[in-house]
Amino acid sequence: MLRHDNADLRLTPIAQQHGLVDAARWGKVRDKQATLTRLRAHVEAERFDSLKLAQWMRRPENSVDRLPIAVRSGFPDALWEAVEIELKYEGYITRQNAAIDRLRNNEEKHIPAKLDYDAINGLRAETRQKLAKVRPETLGQAARISGITPADVALLSIVIERSSPR
Repeated sequence: MLRHDNADLRLTPIAQQHGLVDAARWGKVRDKQATLTRLRAHVEAERFDSLKLAQWMRRPENSVDRLPIAVRSGFPDALWEAVEIELKYEGYITRQNAAIDRLRNNEEKHIPAKLDYDAINGLRAETRQKLAKVRPETLGQAARISGITPADVALLSIVIERSSPR
């Protein structure tokens, strides 16, 4: 998700919302977004080597530079490469987005103030001590405590889910 080739597409809209981008720059980014959208539709619709272009590009043995120039001619090479990366890694990107959503959901999940950390099986003694000392209010706060692992936070999340009234 965080690649150098898509930094302008990710960050310019944020800068534009804060008035940091002039009209010319904003126009270029919007044009690039529109061209990228057209290219994505193109690779989903067009066929190459008896496959849809998107299917062909997903295969690890294939790469955009192996496509004939006539196939690539309508779009810039940099955008072809960006679409190729998206296609080849879309499974990983989907899992990454799901993990990000889980983190966002856990960030604000409240930990009961009277939770007895000593009663939670599976927490290391060091983790119990740190949590009891800091008494974080949310899982997000707990995750930022030095020495608390993602596994500790996951276990806390499960304990909180099981103890919450339905």
